Amino acid sequence: MSGVIVQEQLFTNLAYQYNISHLPVYAAAKASINTKKENLDVIIDAGIGPNFVSARQFEDRSLDGGFTLPNHAFTGKTRVAFSAMGGVGLRINQAFGQYPVELGYRFFYLGDSKLTPRTNQILNNLKTGTNTAQALVITVTV
Repeated sequence: MSGVIVQEQLFTNLAYQYNISHLPVYAAAKASINTKKENLDVIIDAGIGPNFVSARQFEDRSLDGGFTLPNHAFTGKTRVAFSAMGGVGLRINQAFGQYPVELGYRFFYLGDSKLTPRTNQILNNLKTGTNTAQALVITVTV
């Protein structure tokens, strides 16, 4: 993520960039739907829970030739956001002997976050916007 910081509602003094990490924790449910083929099932996954959003490696730099000093205003902030997960897949029963293999797709809504500045010179929160993720999953059940 990157952008600019406006201090005291007057000047665009600093540019910034940071990394965000997400740690979602889900209470999840899985449903298996039998198909006409004995060896194949459709799998549906769903889950909800908190997502721990953290800003890391926040860096800011001066845009006015060094007049404004970087202040690292958002370093280390963490927030909890609502998160949800949904997915669908196919399970091949007894793919490896008695072990089933599932091939699936998951979509993750990771919520949005606002990180509060540590200085009163910055009047607005840093909004991360809505974050999502997608995954292709291969699962072997033992």
